[in-house]
Amino acid sequence: MLDDFRRIVREVIRDEIAMLRSEILSAIAPIKASLSECSEKVKEVEGSMNVFDARLAGVESACNLLASENNKLLAKIDDLENRSRRNNLRVVGIPEGMEEGRPGEFMSSFFQEVFGQECLESDSPPVLDRVHRSSAAKPREGERPRPFILRVHHFQAKERLLRLSREKGKLIFHGKRVFIFPDFSADLVKRRAAYNEVRALLRSAKSAGTPFGPQCSVIYYLLMFLGSSWPTVLCYLLRVLGAFHEYQWRSPCDEGHESPGPFHSHARKHIILFATTRSGSSFTGQLFNQHPDIFYLFEPLYHVQQAFTNSSARLRKILDRRALLGACRDLLHNLYNCDFHFLENYIKPEPRDHATGSFFRRGSSSALCSPPVCEDSPDTQEPDEIWCSKKCRSLNLTLAGRACQDRGHMAIKTVRIPEIKDLKILSEDPRLNLKIVHLVRDPRGILASRMIAFLDQFRAWKIWNATGRKPHYVDLSQITRTCKDLSDSAETGFSKPTWLKGRYMLVRYEDLAKEPVEKAKEIYKFIGLDMDPKILTWILHNTNGSNAPDGNYKFTTTRNSKATAESWRLNLSFHIVQTVQNLCNTTLSQLGYRIVNSVADLRNMSNSVVEPRTFLPFL
Repeated sequence: MLDDFRRIVREVIRDEIAMLRSEILSAIAPIKASLSECSEKVKEVEGSMNVFDARLAGVESACNLLASENNKLLAKIDDLENRSRRNNLRVVGIPEGMEEGRPGEFMSSFFQEVFGQECLESDSPPVLDRVHRSSAAKPREGERPRPFILRVHHFQAKERLLRLSREKGKLIFHGKRVFIFPDFSADLVKRRAAYNEVRALLRSAKSAGTPFGPQCSVIYYLLMFLGSSWPTVLCYLLRVLGAFHEYQWRSPCDEGHESPGPFHSHARKHIILFATTRSGSSFTGQLFNQHPDIFYLFEPLYHVQQAFTNSSARLRKILDRRALLGACRDLLHNLYNCDFHFLENYIKPEPRDHATGSFFRRGSSSALCSPPVCEDSPDTQEPDEIWCSKKCRSLNLTLAGRACQDRGHMAIKTVRIPEIKDLKILSEDPRLNLKIVHLVRDPRGILASRMIAFLDQFRAWKIWNATGRKPHYVDLSQITRTCKDLSDSAETGFSKPTWLKGRYMLVRYEDLAKEPVEKAKEIYKFIGLDMDPKILTWILHNTNGSNAPDGNYKFTTTRNSKATAESWRLNLSFHIVQTVQNLCNTTLSQLGYRIVNSVADLRNMSNSVVEPRTFLPFL
């Protein structure tokens, strides 16, 4: 009986298994067919992709060839344009209307009056084929006059006029200073501008009494011939050949030449507020802006950065950090000399008749919002940024240069130079008498401020802070790069190199926020100027404001400075703070910022994370 039951069960199970297997096999058949069909299609796609890859490679090759040919044609066009201009001159500075409708006769008499008949080596003035003002609109009263463009019939006569202009130096015509330049194309002017720093070094050598020998001239023109990527190389080479040593030039290009005596600095101070983004630099910069004898500029290097950022992808790939730094140093050199026209190369849209409505944060400089630069002026108070943007017209860069010359000193704020050592060339220039105020801040506070001010760039950090979950795409380099630059710059300052002697002071934003009056006095003592009473008034008015954000919060300098300095402790999550501490541990320790180890420690505002330290200027 039991055996029969077992046999029946085995037969039933066998039948069921056979049925299931049949069903599975019938179900798998279409799947196999479908997989086979998919495999064929994948092979077809792979074959098509191979064809497209080959065609794409051909297209890329053709594009590269066309781009190369296009660059050659552009270079040839520029060369032809400059050849067509080789007999041309530009004369700048002659007031409007003096030619009285006869520009040719006027310019002939101009050369005779400026150089003298005996200097022209001819009984008659040079023959001029054409003379006219530039095609720009006629300037309003007080604006810079349009330059004269003239074509000299004989090339040798044109060269003689340029030589006489260089030999005479300062040209005065009817009480006005005038300038004579070759007439180059816009592209060539920009390429020549890349060598402004080189020319500054050569002029410094000349002013210090050290002539460069023929070997240096050969190297200079050889590198100029090699192209636009060589200005920085040439600067370093010139620094080796004729390095500053204790403000003295010594050049191996002239063996046996004795070093001249020390260069005596001028009374004019050139100050640079060196900082990083969201470190309290806008607030600190106002300490200079409020001084009536300091011409203050807020982030003029913004235009250089934008010009490089908005350039073509191909150009961005070629340009590196060194090239950007070279352009920044060139611009700083020109601005410290109150020459604003070099800045026109970077402002977009390009200024018209040396006037622009696109000057970055013009209202942050009281000098640019006051007469004579701005015709209007508030009757009862200092111009502020909102008032300036509404009332002042486009900025005339010529008037800005004159206003700069009228003030005794100049200060520039920048967050666009990564490290303090990048200022070495400027610091070693004895003509500038440069004073570097290095502003630092707790990296945790910097990050918290950036998360508020730059929502798009720091959106991942905001999500992390709000949810407690770290997005996989959060960019940690946004803070690690800042910490490295802070640490490297501070290390350079602490090592006390000779080129920073008497020129460097480190200031913590937290110390300035806590004792703004005392720190401001220390800063002014370092730069060698008396602190004007207006600065004290501004500090008292602007350091006791509300700490609540308003519509323009990220740009305002009116706030409760003591509360703002460490307010990040109430806004950042402990997880983010821990991450920053791990990434920036060296920087925090170096600058005297204490690590927090718990949420309670982070939120306890009665216990400051700023260690009491004194950072003395390097005198």
